[in-house]
Formats: sequence, C-alpha cells, structure tokens
Amino acid sequence: MTSEIASYVLRVTDLEAAIKFWRDVFGLELLNRSEGEDGAEATLKAAIGGGGVTLVKPKGDDRPVEMGHSIFRQYMHTSDSARLYRHAVRLGYDPTHEPFDVIPSRFNVVKSYTRDPDGYLFDLCEFQGPPGKRMLHNQVDPTDLSDGGAIIATYVGYTAIYVTEMAPAVDFWTRLGAQIVDQMEVSRGYTQITQLRAGPEGVVVQLMARTGTPEAPAAPLDEKAARHASVMPQSGKVEMGTGFQGFRVATDDCSGLYNAVVAGGFRSLKEPAKEGSMIVAKVADPDGYAVEIRQAS
Repeated sequence: MTSEIASYVLRVTDLEAAIKFWRDVFGLELLNRSEGEDGAEATLKAAIGGGGVTLVKPKGDDRPVEMGHSIFRQYMHTSDSARLYRHAVRLGYDPTHEPFDVIPSRFNVVKSYTRDPDGYLFDLCEFQGPPGKRMLHNQVDPTDLSDGGAIIATYVGYTAIYVTEMAPAVDFWTRLGAQIVDQMEVSRGYTQITQLRAGPEGVVVQLMARTGTPEAPAAPLDEKAARHASVMPQSGKVEMGTGFQGFRVATDDCSGLYNAVVAGGFRSLKEPAKEGSMIVAKVADPDGYAVEIRQAS
C-alpha cells in the first residue's frame, strides 16, 4: 500500500484570480481543472517538484475567506527570496514583510512574506549554504535549478497547520502512510514542530503545537516589529475558518488506508465509494482537518 500527500486544498473567492497568482508569482503549472454541480476547482504544481495546491470555488459560496486558526502559512521554497518578493510586489500583491535573515536558526535562511488575493500567507523561504547542505530530507534544491540565477526556481514546500496536541496528530498522519522527516522547537521553546511526508514527493505537512505563550513586550511595538510579529506563530484554539479545506492523499488502496485511520479511533467523514473514475473516502484528524483519500479505479 503506497500513499502520497498530493495536495492541500484552499477555498478561494475568485478561481481565475487565484490561478493567476500561483502562475504569475510562483510559476506553478496547471495540472487539471474541473467544474461540476458543486463548483469549480484547479490543481497546480511546480514543474521542479514539491507538493500541489488545489484551489476550490464552491458554487454559490461568495463569502470572504476567514482564516480562523488552522493553516499558519505556506512555505514556498525558492532560489531567491528577495527577488521573488520584489516580483510579487511588482505584480501588485501584498508587501507583507520585506526580506530578512533568520537569526538564530538551524539553517542559513532568508525569508520574506506576501499574501494572495484571499489573504493566505506565503513564506518565501530561501535556504542558503553549500550545495548538498542547503536542503534536508531529499527535497528539491531550487538553487540547483535556478539556471545560474536567470530564473527564480520555486515550489510548494511545507504546509504549516496548527494542532492542539502533537502525539495524536502524528499518529493520524503516520496511519495515512506519512513518515516523520524532522522535529524541532522554535519560538523560544513555545512551539513544537513535526514535519511529515508520504512518498518521495508531494506535500510536507508541518504540524505546529503551541506549548505556551511568550510574554507580551513591555512597550508597544513599532511598525516594523509589529509587521514581524504578525507572521510569527500565534497562540489560540484551532478553528477551521472558511478557507483551508484540508488535504488530498493519493493511494493505490483507498479502503486499506481508510481502515488504518479509522482503526486508530479517528473520525470517518465518508466511507470508500466510487466517484467517477476514482474511489474516494474522507477522514478527519482530532482537530477536524479533513483528508480525502483518493484512488484511481
């Protein structure tokens, strides 16, 4: 039984505008697009690898996207954070945070941030260092594919979501076939992180559990400090909001993967059933994140 976290799913208010953002800013390619009774959707992925994103526009749902407290940010691994940031801003997208060096860090990292038209946060993450040591866990090294700097190589990196408790969330994902690729603590020890991946490619899920709240600064933050604080991990109860819709996992055994998850006591949202050319099931983790298990029939 094999599996891969093929994509994560975002509800958008304007499908055309969302596709344009992913294509024009990050250079992702449109893998497929469909429209049915429930609405329209499109899945995109970078040609160089990484995970995929599925954008959905439900029919009749024109509500603004409310982030809730679920997806934290989407890491976009890139060969040049500063250039990618300037490119996004030049196209008219949000100048959320200008490029900066991450200190202290386990890595040599340059980051900057932007947002899409619906307000989803993107971490434009450039790992620096010598070849072979920039990237971990056999992920694609965008710098090796940047054509000597003539192009900005970018792909979908970690998808970071908040969880209430780390252990049951990890159990859920390992039952879906994912393996732990890294664990760490950040934010002065107030945030536990576990990264998991199923298969050689696909989405890397970054689970984030807050274990406390740092003391608030004694004095009000200036504009720059406030902008920086706004893109850092926040405390709070996990709330789905109306934007993030969960994940899609591709497998060669939908029933087997579904049964493994349900046997762990996790919630079934839909038993395996034929849907067109697919066999589809749906489960939820302890915080309510939905995962659709899909098998080509």
